[in-house]
Amino acid sequence: MLSKNEVVRVGLVGYGMSGQAFHAPTISCVPELTLAKVVERHAKKSKERYPQVEVVDSPEKLPYRNIYGAITGREELIVKPEEARNAIRMIEAAKQSARGKKAVAFSL
Repeated sequence: MLSKNEVVRVGLVGYGMSGQAFHAPTISCVPELTLAKVVERHAKKSKERYPQVEVVDSPEKLPYRNIYGAITGREELIVKPEEARNAIRMIEAAKQSARGKKAVAFSL
């Protein structure tokens, strides 16, 4: 459970119809959440709506060490892993971090 002043930084992979209509607005409306990063092909769309957010315009430019960092607590990021080897590595790191106050979400 979050303390009263704690904020969870969220990364959003994909800023298509669902990202624009549901995910980003929902994150922005929850006081305990802040939209920190967006991964999308056309950075202009999300930058116009959320100028304070860091935008990565290609998943290939997002190093997997940042994804691993999200799981281990150095970075805040939610991702859809594209490669089985990296997904397995992230699952193992998530299991190791389960004892702390960390949440990791991704879909295969």
